[in-house]
Amino acid sequence: MSIAETLTPSATPGTGIPARWIEGPPLSEVAPGARRILRAGGKQILLIRTGDQVYACNNRCPLEGYPLMEGSVTEGDGCVLTCNWHNWKFDLQSGETLVGGDKLRRYPVESRDAVIWVDIADPPADRQIAEALDNLHDSFEDHEYDRMGREIARLIKAGGDPLDAVRHAIGWTHQRFEYGTTHALAVAPDWLDLRAWLTGEDPVLGLVPLVEITGHLCWVSLRWRAFPFPEGR
Repeated sequence: MSIAETLTPSATPGTGIPARWIEGPPLSEVAPGARRILRAGGKQILLIRTGDQVYACNNRCPLEGYPLMEGSVTEGDGCVLTCNWHNWKFDLQSGETLVGGDKLRRYPVESRDAVIWVDIADPPADRQIAEALDNLHDSFEDHEYDRMGREIARLIKAGGDPLDAVRHAIGWTHQRFEYGTTHALAVAPDWLDLRAWLTGEDPVLGLVPLVEITGHLCWVSLRWRAFPFPEGR
């Protein structure tokens, strides 16, 4: 299927991001209940139609990348897409992750002259970095160790400073350390030394020390309540 693309200076409503619309299939070729894969801009986008509504999202589950094309769809109060490998559930109407942790990328959809158009514009780098850090913080609530690794990887992919993950982790957890420190902080410099060596060997392995530091800080902080330190301490 050939893909037409339009670049427009206007932003998709609610995003503030310059739109990048691509032409998909005619609406008549995607019957209610049907799914189609749209490939464009290095992306693999899943189209799902329920009634007159068409949703678009990444075809890869954010957990381990399994194809959501093979997932299950439940209609009702929203449109819930379930990854059949690990039972993660995403409400495509609200954008919420109902079961699981990571957010699923969704795309704005329009119907123009009975043809499906999808806006595949990516948020600016600074927004992607901020979102990765916010999501990393969310993972601390339940010590989602594997999610920490994925969010730090997204931070790096967006061009962020990998050490910001460590800096923010210290900021999020320091108030739970009664005596101002913890062995999780004491071993952090050794992990960073190891990262400097591992990154030169394999950038992927360079993630390991960062996850160990953030995960350790998270784990230790969850054991204690926040202490009422005097102002300025």
